[in-house]
Amino acid sequence: MIDHIRSVDTAEIAIVFRETSAGEIRIGFRAKEADVGALARRFGGGGHRLASGGATVAGDLGGEITEAVVETAAQYLLTGEVNGRHS
Repeated sequence: MIDHIRSVDTAEIAIVFRETSAGEIRIGFRAKEADVGALARRFGGGGHRLASGGATVAGDLGGEITEAVVETAAQYLLTGEVNGRHS
């Protein structure tokens, strides 16, 4: 599914959030050019530049984690930098 999202012409980064158990969210990242491995590391994950291994975080799907990830990805696309680490 994430590769299908990434294939959209205007998509620079595709992010998929999946609740793996109550209070646990798995985040997958894919990109055309952006270093999503850096984004994944920001949230405790890892992976390659264009296809991260993702991150697993505690929280509720649709809560502040989702907002933080989307906001961080948007900032990265604007500035080219991923600062700090989500705790």
